[in-house]
Parts: sequence; structure tokens; C-alpha cells
Amino acid sequence: MQGIIDQFRNQGVSMKNKGEYYCSLNFPFKYLLCKELSEMYQSLGMFMSAYELLQDVELNEDAIKCLYMGGRQTDAIKKADALLEKY
Repeated sequence: MQGIIDQFRNQGVSMKNKGEYYCSLNFPFKYLLCKELSEMYQSLGMFMSAYELLQDVELNEDAIKCLYMGGRQTDAIKKADALLEKY
């Protein structure tokens, strides 16, 4: 699954080439793949790895939960407060 996520970062293919096949391929969205992989990481107790994946795709609520479960409660509270002030 990590290999599929890494394909989103592949800079060897131009956007024009990607756009030609966009509708014809059933390629999943990056944020869904990251969320699924982070859930696998969480089931293994790898909360900080899951946090980094979720942070990358801006799934903030789930990322804060991972911080909290990873033993970094003060960081989770600070991040939640910063997000609340932002919105």
C-alpha cells in the first residue's frame, strides 16, 4: 500500500500524461489510501507513523487522535487549539 501512495509523488510523469488517463483508471484518492494505511499502523500501535501520514493529507481530526493515543497529549491539545483558532 505504501508503494501506491508513493506513486502520487512520482514526478517522472507529467500532469498532461496523468490527465489523459484520469477518468479511465479506477485509481483511489491519496487521502483514502493514507487513511487506510494509517488505520493499519494504528492497529499495530504505530501511532506516530499514522500521525505523519494523516498530517500529510490534512486529515486533522484523525491526526490529533493519533497524537493523543501515541502519548503526546499536550501536543494534541495544542494542535486542536490551533485548529480551532484558525477556523
